[in-house]
Amino acid sequence: MTSGHLRIAILPTGPFSVSLTSSGEVTIIDGFEVGLLQMLTRGLRMPYTLHVPPDGTWGAPSATNGNWSGLIGMVQRNQVDMAIGSIFVSEARMSVVSFSYPYTWQDITFATRMPAVHPKGMAFTWPFECSVWISLGVTIIGC
Repeated sequence: MTSGHLRIAILPTGPFSVSLTSSGEVTIIDGFEVGLLQMLTRGLRMPYTLHVPPDGTWGAPSATNGNWSGLIGMVQRNQVDMAIGSIFVSEARMSVVSFSYPYTWQDITFATRMPAVHPKGMAFTWPFECSVWISLGVTIIGC
């Protein structure tokens, strides 16, 4: 913190709607974590400025020197006091920054096509494809 002023890194593509001016000023318009950010800064009674990482990423380690890019790198290099915005906790990230207690959970799922409706009277046929039943019928008739 610089003289009672909190520096916070965010991503403009994260859970916020962000306004970026040509002079580099960042303003949060709307989003999931706006209330959390307002409650935090009110509770600390500190003004804050928002900063966006130049590469616009959450962060990845450099293969050459161990420094990080993105939000994680800004915290690691002490360019900001904290970063906020749906940052997933990983072992690699925990080696360079400290995480707060998770304040939200995300369920990651996938979607599939809905199965077709089959008549109940033919339920015994469902485990096998039509070609299996045809082969079975030809085998029985051929014997």
